[in-house]
Amino acid sequence: MKVAVLEYLCGGGLCKAGADSYPLGSNELFEPLFREGLSMLCALACDLSLCGHEVHLCLDQKALVGDGARSLGQIPSHAHVHYVANGWKSRWREIALQCDRVIVIAPELHDELNCIVAELRSAGAQVVASDHSFIHATSDKLLTANCLVQAGVPHPTTQLLSDFRRAKQRRESSNQIGDAVPVTLKRRDGAGCADMMVFCDGGALMRWLEREPRTNWCDDQWIVQTWLSGRAASVAIIGGDRWQIVGTMEQRITLRSDERTHGAWAVEYCGGAGPIESLFQERSVAVPWVSRALCGWVNQVRSALPDGGYGWIGIDLVVCDTPEGSSECVLIEVNPRLTTSYLGYRQWYGHRLADCILGCIDLSELQHSIPGELKPIAFSAS
Repeated sequence: MKVAVLEYLCGGGLCKAGADSYPLGSNELFEPLFREGLSMLCALACDLSLCGHEVHLCLDQKALVGDGARSLGQIPSHAHVHYVANGWKSRWREIALQCDRVIVIAPELHDELNCIVAELRSAGAQVVASDHSFIHATSDKLLTANCLVQAGVPHPTTQLLSDFRRAKQRRESSNQIGDAVPVTLKRRDGAGCADMMVFCDGGALMRWLEREPRTNWCDDQWIVQTWLSGRAASVAIIGGDRWQIVGTMEQRITLRSDERTHGAWAVEYCGGAGPIESLFQERSVAVPWVSRALCGWVNQVRSALPDGGYGWIGIDLVVCDTPEGSSECVLIEVNPRLTTSYLGYRQWYGHRLADCILGCIDLSELQHSIPGELKPIAFSAS
């Protein structure tokens, strides 16, 4: 099968990165996204090639320097590499139409993922990705929050920045978000931890906003959420007519203070590790490291969102302790695309995990061949 793997930042999208479009600074916000994208591109290209597929990639010249050039050494030498610069979207379309399947790795920022998938599909390409409604609902973090709240899925209290500001300026109790709890400010269409910041409480956020010199804030494009302390984790799904649980991983998240954030904490994703202990106690017989209760929770999440979740889907969550001494899974975000956790899962499943994403084989065929006691792994995008 001819498969195109089209990664946004390495394959042309980086030319759009510029300080003028982003309130908090410069191209530095793209560095972690670039590293993650490059790592996923190299890993998936290698695995697809080992599965016997003819792999086609696009690369921008910006990806061919420094650490990027060294990482590209992981791409199979016989992969078909197409170099792009200006007009990269039209080149993507040409390559996609020459292939049997297309996998797009792109951030939700500025609706890029949804637009790219829609454009390729309208041209006739066979894109392995979720439907428009699913990508839209999960790319818009406020819409995600509304879907989850309506379905009763635990989720942090979420407000538009504009609503949060108005409540604070009126000296109200911020309507939904209390004054005595940490809060996070993040993009409504955020990807990864780009531009995400944590404040000790709502008052600290308001004071920071008053000091922020830039005037190009668009309050309706930012949200405020309560920041939850607990164990950060993720669940990987291969979507389709039914959702198959790939597994669960611990997420390594750090908070750091720097000049760009002026006293707030910037959130940094440092990779992950696994296996983690079961998020629920009852164990599944068929897949020892996935509990029946986790399957039920995932089905609840699926029911809360629009139909059409296909391909790789990542669910970010925090495991919080309850006053009763038990644990509760609080869903943070849903990523309708390949996530960095793929770098970890391929260490367990092997290269044929890529075939599962394409739908060539069922995930259960690989799960049954894996020992019940999984070897400890760790991964990062650096």
